Parts: sequence; C-alpha cells; structure tokens
Amino acid sequence: MSDSKNLVKSIFSELFGDINANSKKWPTDKISNLFNLQMGKTPSRANKLYWDKPHHKWLSISDLNNANACCINTKEKISDIAVNESGIKPVPSNTVLMSFKLSIGKTIITNEEIFTNEAIMAFLPKNQNISNQYLSTFLSYFKWSQVSSSAVKGSTLNKAKIGSTQIPIPPLNLQDDYSVIIKHIDKLKLIAQQILEKVELLKNTIFSELFGDINANSKKWPTDKISNLFNLQMGKTPSRANKLYWDKPHHKWLSISDLNNANACCINTKEKISDIAVNESGIKPVPSNTVLMSFKLSIGKTIITNEEIFTNEAIMAFLPKNQNISNQYLSTFLSYFKWSQVSSSAVKGSTLNKAKIGSTQIPIPPLNLQDDYSVIIKHIDKLKANIEQILKILE
Repeated sequence: MSDSKNLVKSIFSELFGDINANSKKWPTDKISNLFNLQMGKTPSRANKLYWDKPHHKWLSISDLNNANACCINTKEKISDIAVNESGIKPVPSNTVLMSFKLSIGKTIITNEEIFTNEAIMAFLPKNQNISNQYLSTFLSYFKWSQVSSSAVKGSTLNKAKIGSTQIPIPPLNLQDDYSVIIKHIDKLKLIAQQILEKVELLKNTIFSELFGDINANSKKWPTDKISNLFNLQMGKTPSRANKLYWDKPHHKWLSISDLNNANACCINTKEKISDIAVNESGIKPVPSNTVLMSFKLSIGKTIITNEEIFTNEAIMAFLPKNQNISNQYLSTFLSYFKWSQVSSSAVKGSTLNKAKIGSTQIPIPPLNLQDDYSVIIKHIDKLKANIEQILKILE
C-alpha cells in the first residue's frame, strides 16, 4: 500500500484489524444475508427516447473513478421514458456502490438518488448491523482477487460471489466512531481541494496582472516569432517492432497522458526506452530545465523538465536561442495562448505542427518582470505541492 493510502488504511486497520484474515475474530455473515444486491443496467442504445431529454444521472465505472464524497457527476443521463420502460432500478441516496467488473472494488456512498450501469452493484441494507462507511472501506480493501474470475478486459465478479463473501461485523459503536473520523477527513480533503483551486486562480490572476491579455498583447510588449527565439524539437516513438528498444529500459519516455499527470516536482512516465533505442532510433534527449508542450490531441499542456528526458512525437521541446524569455513565462504563455486560432481539426481532436507553432508571435515583457513572475510561481508551486501531498495522505 502506497503512502497516499496510509492514513485511512492505518485507522481502519487499527480499529478493525486485517479484514481479509479477520484478525480480530469479529463475528461474520454472508453479504447476501445483510444486503439486497442490486445491479444496474444500460437502457437500449437503439431506443433514442431513452437518451433524449435526459435528466436522471446514470453512473458508469469511469464516472465512479472520478467521483468523491461530495459530488457524483455522470457523463450520461437517461430519460423518464428509460426509467419507466427499461426496467432499470434507482439506487437510493446514502447507499454504497461498488464496481465489480473490469475495475473491481471502487466504492462510493451516494448522496442522491441515481441510476447505474450493469458493472456497478448497489448494497441495500436489510438491517442496521453494518454502517455504510465501514462497508464501503471493507469492499475497497477486501482482496477480491481470491474470488474473482479472469476476463478478456480484466477481472470480474458476479452477484453470487459477492453475496457469498463473508464480512466481519464489528460492534456498531466502533463502526460509528470510524464513520465520524472519515467524515472529518472528507471535510479536510474538500478544504484542501478548494485551496488548490484558489491557488490556480491566483496564478492566472498574477499572470494577467503582470503581463495583460497575452492573446491580444494588451500591454503592447514587443513581439517576435517563437522560431526566432527557440529551436523547436519534436519527440519520437522508437519502433515498437524492435523489442531491443523497449527491453531493459531506463530512459524516461514521456507521452501526453504522462504530461497530463506531471507536476513541477515530479515527471513520471509509464514507459521507458533502452540505450539501444537512444543510440539507434534517432530520438533526441530533452535537457533538464526545458519547456515542453503537447501539440496534438490535447494542446497546450506544458511542463518544465527537471531532468533529461525523451518524449513522443506529440510533444514539442522549446530550446532557447537566447535569454529573452524565461521558462516560467514561456510555459504559462503556451498554456494560456488560444491555439484554436491556429490549429487544425483532426480525427481525434485538434492538432498543430512545428511551422504553426514557430510562426506564432510571442509578447516579450522586460526580463526582470518575467523573473519576478518566476519567483512568485516557484513559491506558489511549493505551496501547491504541499497541499497535493496532504490530499494524498488523506486519500
């Protein structure tokens, strides 16, 4: 278990022991004796009336992965006609939900009536022996791998296997104490998240205050083409057919999904490449302290490298020809610039190319003003990193 799970995991284990081994020897019972298990459903996609004028939230596993104790949003909703005709059943507010196909053991407690698809199980209590918070944590920590089956897209459970699972039943007052603790932790998480959002707004406000509207160059700074100020270097994907390029890898190789999850303190990559790939494929390293920007599919996501790294062909590196533009100013400019006015449409989203990026005019404020901005952002990023660390601990 990672450090990010330690607080809740430690509290739960301290109170209830190892629930997989039932180390505290609590009495047990089958889940099916304590709960009515209700599976969701997908109303027919062929019937457009089921999806037309929708206003009932319909939860999928991807929605569940992004939900939290305060808010459950869904990408899709269903109509009154779907509710009345398809046989789908509502899940009441204050009910535990769990994913049991593909991604197993993700849980949430509903805060409103909702509908779900068939990969999510609702636990409707038959009595008051198990609190929602205890049940939710038990379901997320239980080792479902010992009862699940393999499927093409991942592990899967079924209603019978879930129902036959034995659940330890600690004293209800102990479960209630745990629920109170988790409630306070959730409040702290909400406060930390709100602070993070305000920090991001603060960065936007400071940039606009110092440099004006950079898309309109409202402060009339002198400008120049990006290509006159930077050498633009595209990444590359070494051939997948050559296994030696991906065997025994130790050079970080950055993709757009990695870039979306990176921050000022840490750049992790899902994949790495080998020395052979570096020596033979023609891929070029990006030096430490270089601005990177995504320019395909997801445009304008930026990061400043803190180590030498390699990237794929959807990421551009900006290698400075002079010292007229600071990294922090450039990074923020690239992320705020309206690339939609110069990008082209593609099958999977908008896309740019090297020529369009290079021909873009960038305002050039006084370097001392850019440096002041960099110092401010450095302190804000430290604050942000501390808050993000708190959030990880509270997870």
